[in-house]
Amino acid sequence: MGLVALDDLETADCLGVFGYGSDGELTLDELEVRFEAIASRDGLLDAWGLTPHVRNELEDVLAHVETEASGVPIEAA
Repeated sequence: MGLVALDDLETADCLGVFGYGSDGELTLDELEVRFEAIASRDGLLDAWGLTPHVRNELEDVLAHVETEASGVPIEAA
C-alpha cells in the first residue's frame, strides 16, 4: 500500500523504503528488476539493513498500523 500511495505524489526529493516484498505479492526477481531500473537512472542513493535504533522507531510506528506485512521486516530484524 505504501508504494501504491506514491502515485499520488507530484514530487519527492528522497524516499526510503523498508521491507519491500514483505507481502509476498512480488517475487525477488521482480523486485530486483524494478530496483535495477531505479539504480540505472541514478535513483538509488544507498541501501542498508535496519539499525536497532530505526527498528525500534518503526516498531513504535507499527503499533498504529494494522497490516501484517508491515511488521515482517521488523520481526526479521
